[in-house]
Amino acid sequence: MPVTGMTCANCASTLTVNGQGSNRSAGSSTAIVVGADATFPPFESLDAPRRKIVGFDVDLMNAIADRADLKVEIVATRYGELLVGIAQCQITAGISAIPITEDLEGQMLFSEPYFVNGQVVVVKKGNITITGRDSLAGHDQSL
Repeated sequence: MPVTGMTCANCASTLTVNGQGSNRSAGSSTAIVVGADATFPPFESLDAPRRKIVGFDVDLMNAIADRADLKVEIVATRYGELLVGIAQCQITAGISAIPITEDLEGQMLFSEPYFVNGQVVVVKKGNITITGRDSLAGHDQSL
């Protein structure tokens, strides 16, 4: 499944990169507020001693901001609140290993995917009961 950052599709002030977007221009003195759920290393996590969010997504967002001459403020946000904050334009953008789904595509603008993940099922060696997706029905599952 492709994963990416995203911006709000209906905000008057969206992220501008490479001439795409609207009101917020490169070099603006206003920081773009980027939400990240800092509980998903290595994409993002909290470096407690420095009280700072770190990780792949943070490095990527900072590199994009540097290249586009934008100021970015990355804020810790729970994943569910992140999507709501973007939808309500309280957060300009989100970068938190956000999956591209049909539901969200109708509500948000996505960047190009920058990471593709997959799902796997792990069972104890010797298990002959669970042999594929169809055999999972009726079994307890966790993430």
